[in-house]
Amino acid sequence: MSVLLRMALAPLAQLNADSLLECAWLDRKGALVKQGRQSLRELSSAAQAQALELCLHPQDSLLACVELPPLPAARLGDAVRCAADNLLLGSDDTVHLVHGPRDIGGQVQLAWFDRAALQRLSQLLQTLKLQPRGLYAAPCFLSLAEAGACTATWVEDHLLVREDLQRAWVHPLMEEGLEQLRERTVRWVGARPESLAGVDPLPGEQRWIGPVPSWSLLSGIEQNPRGNQRWGRAAACCAVAALIWTLGLNLYAMRLADEGQAIKRQMVSRVQQVFPELPVVLNPLQQARQQRDARRDGAQAEGPVSFAVLVRQAVGHLPFMAGAVDKLDFDGTELHLTPRAPARKPPAESSWQASLAQGGIQADLANGQWTLKRLPADAKTTSVAEAADE
Repeated sequence: MSVLLRMALAPLAQLNADSLLECAWLDRKGALVKQGRQSLRELSSAAQAQALELCLHPQDSLLACVELPPLPAARLGDAVRCAADNLLLGSDDTVHLVHGPRDIGGQVQLAWFDRAALQRLSQLLQTLKLQPRGLYAAPCFLSLAEAGACTATWVEDHLLVREDLQRAWVHPLMEEGLEQLRERTVRWVGARPESLAGVDPLPGEQRWIGPVPSWSLLSGIEQNPRGNQRWGRAAACCAVAALIWTLGLNLYAMRLADEGQAIKRQMVSRVQQVFPELPVVLNPLQQARQQRDARRDGAQAEGPVSFAVLVRQAVGHLPFMAGAVDKLDFDGTELHLTPRAPARKPPAESSWQASLAQGGIQADLANGQWTLKRLPADAKTTSVAEAADE
């Protein structure tokens, strides 16, 4: 009595309830009981009491092997999806991907198919009240060969090869596929091609009785795509990164603001030290420039006049004293110039006096000595006007 029904599906794009499919019935020991061709509709009632396993048509069987390093089981799925990115033509939203375990050689079997097509197949089976326990690639019902050998057959001009319990592959071009098996030990099932004339064929029932792998294309087909989860994690990571970056930027801005305030306090302190006459320092740089320019021109109305200002005024506005000064005396408010010889009479024109008056400086000649001092603020305007009148 058979307890397991295996069916080889037609291409999913053409599959419907009335499609005739190749079927095989197996007993409890996995031996073939019978083979036949029936439609899904005919099998819907007969298969209720039997376990059901399906294999895809060769043209729908998409398989590959990737080599991966040893990884924990929780990480293997993520590593497989990363490795499969270069193989898949769609995202996790459109492609359903499953994989087997990693073998001792580091090989991991991958199988994938269009998610929407698999969901349509699942809905068709549910409509017919068929509940398969697994959906596999076309070679996965082939019997297993001994270690180091492989089992192969052809179905509708496709080469099907099963390497071991987990690994298999399909080649759509028979001759090119057979070239890959030229140096291999091959156990051929059913009618063999001429290029394998020296190989003893296995009976056709070996196509149906092999153990199935641990992976199935029906696994997780009803679940939400992993891609959405990965994008969700990626979005969360981006949000956390943006938050950390914003906090870091704010902390850096606060640090720069503190440094700027410290520099401003230092500038205010320095300006107050150099210009103690300033009652309040609000803009240290601007106020320091103003005080510097005022002292340079000798235009300060209050405060002590500097030696440098008086010397600069003397050089600029008493050209007739050039090369004739024997001694300089500065008492803090007045600059005394003693000539080497009796002082010569200054020029008659008064332009030099007006220039001195504009700079806030008064020059007097007494006892053969010139004295330069600050012109009182109330007398500056008067002196300039008188000099202009002259």
